[in-house]
Amino acid sequence: MDEDDIFGAAAVLIAQHGEKAAAVAADNFVQLQKANDTDGMAIWTAIMLAIRELMKIETSSGGLDK
Repeated sequence: MDEDDIFGAAAVLIAQHGEKAAAVAADNFVQLQKANDTDGMAIWTAIMLAIRELMKIETSSGGLDK
């Protein structure tokens, strides 16, 4: 996945789950960790970081659509 895909996935998770988006991403990471899927874990780590960045932007600007 490229950076646009990562941020796109993060934005979808935020739209679907709001404040719980990071927890949903973490749950996906844990499932992949249990399956020993290091590639999947790397992707979900990147998505979690993107969620954190987007949520920080949303919080500081008052919303993503403003």
